[in-house]
Amino acid sequence: MAIYTKEAIWAAADELEAAGERPTQANIRRKLGGGSFTTISEAMNERRAQREAAQAPRREPAPERVVTASQEFAVIVWDAAQDVVNGRLAAEREALEAARQEFEAEQQQAAEFADQLSADLEAATATVQGLTTKLEQTERSAAEATARAERAEATAAERQSHIDSIKTEQAQQQTEHAAELARMATQLAEQQAALTKCQQEREALTGKLAKAEATAEAVTAQLSEVQTTLTKCQQEREALAGKLTKAEATAEAVKGQVAGLQGQLEAAQERFERVTIERDEARSRADRAEATAQAVMKQHSELIASIGKAKPEQAQPAEGKPASKRAQAKKPQN
Repeated sequence: MAIYTKEAIWAAADELEAAGERPTQANIRRKLGGGSFTTISEAMNERRAQREAAQAPRREPAPERVVTASQEFAVIVWDAAQDVVNGRLAAEREALEAARQEFEAEQQQAAEFADQLSADLEAATATVQGLTTKLEQTERSAAEATARAERAEATAAERQSHIDSIKTEQAQQQTEHAAELARMATQLAEQQAALTKCQQEREALTGKLAKAEATAEAVTAQLSEVQTTLTKCQQEREALAGKLTKAEATAEAVKGQVAGLQGQLEAAQERFERVTIERDEARSRADRAEATAQAVMKQHSELIASIGKAKPEQAQPAEGKPASKRAQAKKPQN
């Protein structure tokens, strides 16, 4: 705390008086911006003593009863103010602590220098009035604080209602989301089951197709063998037909010589009969081979049709290969 000289304290008091204010300790301290109450009191006492010494007549000091009465009055005023503050502004007690300490300091100074400060009783009354003004201001502040608290409570209630609404909406959205997830899970399970079933059917069809292709290959091999046999029979039939043609030509030649070659004719007739029998047998074998080839081709066609139904996407490649074989099988018949 800065230490001020008595000259600075007297100058501050003169400025206050010139401004129409009372040079109380609090006003002087406020004017200086700090300072000890004891120092200010001593300087003001000296200033007052000098002024009183210069004035006539000399004033007598206040009687002890007056000093006691002023002290009692100050105590009564302070107790009343303290009761009002404690009773009506308990919530603002902390805010008034600085003012109370200042007032207590001024009261203590007034008690210590009561014999020299009887003239400052009016200043104490003014201080009480200032406290009353502060009290009224504090009451207004308390009312404003109460109003702000009420507004804050209303705002908090509104925000709580908004929060509850948001929580309700979030709970509803979570419920709907859970239901949607359950529905999607059910759909996924159904689609997974359908996919599994489709895969199983595809595997079964693939197995059937493999068996059908193996059967087709076997039938194709059989058809090739039958076709080879049929070709061989046709060749034998053609050979027999050539032999028959030659035999018939020989028979015609023999007829021209029948008169002189009776023995040769009989031999030729025997050979002719044998050739006829062989020809008939060859024709019978050729007919049976042809019937067998037609039955095999019919079975092959039915097998290709069943393969096309089992795997439509492979119908064109599956039918292409047997078709060329059927063409090869039919070619010898022409």
